[in-house]
Amino acid sequence: MTLNYDLRIPQGVTWSVSVPVLAADNTPVSNLAGYSAKAQVRDDAGDVLHEWSVAAGNMTLGSGEVVLEVSPATSAGWAWRFARFDLELTDPFGDVTRLVKGSVFVDAEVTR
Repeated sequence: MTLNYDLRIPQGVTWSVSVPVLAADNTPVSNLAGYSAKAQVRDDAGDVLHEWSVAAGNMTLGSGEVVLEVSPATSAGWAWRFARFDLELTDPFGDVTRLVKGSVFVDAEVTR
């Protein structure tokens, strides 16, 4: 089951969110060895505005959770204020599950 969750990211600050990984019976999946994940933010035209990945260093797969992070330097450069995102998890057998989807709101930075 896909969780619907909106993200509000304050521009220019350190930000992160933890997304729990649950099995079909709603029990936590504590061992994510062999799993991979990816997440993207896209505008209405389908253009990618931001990506999270382990390779990029802005996503971690922990014990029963996926953590998405945004650095101050990254969000400070965003000109967009609203988009959509989702996070997909791939198990060791290649099965893909969409863990979460929603909107992304960027709270504009005032102090620079």
